[in-house]
Amino acid sequence: KYRSYTHYLKKAEVARNTPAWWLTYRQYQKQEDPEHDSPAQVHYGNRLTPTEAAMAPQVSFVSEEGSLWTLLLTSPDEHLLDSEGEYVHWLVGNIPGGAVTSGEELCQYLAPIPAKATGFHRFVYILASLSQRSFKTVDFYRNHQDRMTPAGLSFFQSQWD
Repeated sequence: KYRSYTHYLKKAEVARNTPAWWLTYRQYQKQEDPEHDSPAQVHYGNRLTPTEAAMAPQVSFVSEEGSLWTLLLTSPDEHLLDSEGEYVHWLVGNIPGGAVTSGEELCQYLAPIPAKATGFHRFVYILASLSQRSFKTVDFYRNHQDRMTPAGLSFFQSQWD
């Protein structure tokens, strides 16, 4: 699922053509003694224990002033009941510039919880740029209607006061 994507990024990095949004720094501060232990860093499939990744990482990246971003941490191998399903481990939206802590945490951080004797599980960070704040709800629903069912609707009206 993510193999070709990772391959592209590694190839781009070797060619010094890495997309600016991929120059993202992700590190987990160790639990035991945060002031003296060096943090565990995330890079291209390295291995971290669930203990090392127990708390949300510090994430930083280079971005243009005024830009908005969304950060997703997902695990394509974690879902035990649905082989095609994924768990959302963290979702932060409306991140201004590179300030992840100033973004809106839509799903709180969920530490990795691989089941015993299930091997290594992948945890994938996806950083997406929000190029604009406007969109068409009808188009969004049309594109996703087979995968979602609206469960409620409410609205209000307003005029100049």
